[in-house]
Amino acid sequence: MLTTTRKTTLVRCSVFSIIFLSLSILAWQNTYSTKFIRHIVPVSNIEQPKSLTDLSILLISDLHIRDGQRSLNRWYKLLDSITTTDADYILFAGDFIGDVADQTEINHIRSKFIESLRQINRPFALVLGNHETWTGKQNWLNLFRSAGLPVLENETIILKGDSPICVIGVGDSYSGFSRKVEVPQGCAVLPQIFLTHDPQAAFENTENGVWLAGHTHCGQIRLPFIGAPWVPSSAPIEAHCGLYIDDSKIVFTSSGVGTSLLPIRFLTQSQIELLTFQ
Repeated sequence: MLTTTRKTTLVRCSVFSIIFLSLSILAWQNTYSTKFIRHIVPVSNIEQPKSLTDLSILLISDLHIRDGQRSLNRWYKLLDSITTTDADYILFAGDFIGDVADQTEINHIRSKFIESLRQINRPFALVLGNHETWTGKQNWLNLFRSAGLPVLENETIILKGDSPICVIGVGDSYSGFSRKVEVPQGCAVLPQIFLTHDPQAAFENTENGVWLAGHTHCGQIRLPFIGAPWVPSSAPIEAHCGLYIDDSKIVFTSSGVGTSLLPIRFLTQSQIELLTFQ
């Protein structure tokens, strides 16, 4: 027969094993089971964004495609789902590539990713993230542009869907490329959205309105009662994840899809956001 001490030890081990297994399953789901999450973004309290009412935008950030075909295949599977969503527009907030050191692999991922974007069947635009800067920023820009794809580096584009919008692409603040962008006169009568990588750009820039960003992964690892030990952004903590609103700005920061540094997420779901403005 088991002694009381051995019974207690067995119970403790069982409880620990159940907790460990549950946390492991949660971490796996957070990291590898990318969810499409719908968010309502209220725009009625700020004058200029009111014109965005009833538009929907799919926000994709921080794919962090890594070495090997498996990572690319994960992106291709997501792309199949992306092309079937009911969003009016699709905006990419940078960091398409992950922690890749081999130049041949960087070239391969860059080529395959850019080629895959031809499948998108609705208006879209992109900005670069810090990982594109670290893996040959000009090469990324050149290849996007030679493919005729709308990459924005401190510049503006009018996307002509059913209801045209003006997208102002602001360079990545984390890499030091955020600049004030002169909005062309043709955008004055259109709904406007600022697209950037690091949400800090929204607070360096005097332009008010709606800003969409990524970069933070919502902390990537968040601890109960503590939150994220580290977030690579100087943006206010309230703007590190999800919706931030003040008297002049609306900032939405995506949780993003992939991971960086550590190949795991915890209490920060891998996700793509479908934003509806109301």
